[in-house]
Amino acid sequence: MRGDDRGMRVSRVVGYLMKTVGFIVGFVGAIVVIIGVAAANSVGSAVVDVILGLLFMGAGARLATPDRARAGRAWVLARLRLSPVNTFGGGPGESKADRAARREREKADRAAEKATRGLETAVRKAESALEKATERKVLGRYRKSVLYEDGVNTPEGWCWLSPDVKASVQDAGSLQTYVTSRLSVTRIVGLGVFALAAPKRKSHTVDTRELYLLVETAQFDSLVECRPDEGPTVRAFATAINNAIKQAATLAEQRKGRIEAAERALASARAQLPPSCAPQESAGE
Repeated sequence: MRGDDRGMRVSRVVGYLMKTVGFIVGFVGAIVVIIGVAAANSVGSAVVDVILGLLFMGAGARLATPDRARAGRAWVLARLRLSPVNTFGGGPGESKADRAARREREKADRAAEKATRGLETAVRKAESALEKATERKVLGRYRKSVLYEDGVNTPEGWCWLSPDVKASVQDAGSLQTYVTSRLSVTRIVGLGVFALAAPKRKSHTVDTRELYLLVETAQFDSLVECRPDEGPTVRAFATAINNAIKQAATLAEQRKGRIEAAERALASARAQLPPSCAPQESAGE
């Protein structure tokens, strides 16, 4: 039969390959023996090279024996006879119609596997979207104070957005500048009496400004010392907190809507998976 003829040809090729590999390994072993005897620096290294060469030669001779070649051919033929469909053109007695049907089944299996991979990718994307939807959105940040859509995290702790929370900016002090004048020896020597009309003047600046961010809650008050030149940034952050408090209900509804939409998308993606790929429910649920 056609399949058996191909199997016989392949088995003969396997036998020839085993013989060839045996001859090459034996040849390498002989070269190692010759080099070890001729170019060794010491008796010990020469003995080691000779032993390695003999091992190579023995392995090559064993691979090249007819028994090994026949064993290789027998293994190939056994695989061909045991397999209903082999890689050499079909199993023994497979007709043209059977071969065409098998190819159609393989094509359908590949298409189904590709579609399943696409559905699994959609499920992973939906899971990622749900995880992102459940994360609190950051509305503002100043140093260690962070404003989220449902609360404020301050150095003193966390507080939920509610009418009891209030943010303000407290400042004190001022920025003062004054000028002093004096007569210098250089001017007196250079200008003489006219130095009285042109004294040396020096400008001085005194900064006594203080700036604080105050977040008042029902449980605690958070007071953060700020740099005086960060006034606009601190005031903008305090305004963002107060605006978020006024919009707390709207922000909560928006977050709830995002989570519900992501959960529906995930459920829809999982419903399209085949039963074999659907996530298994735990026993306790």
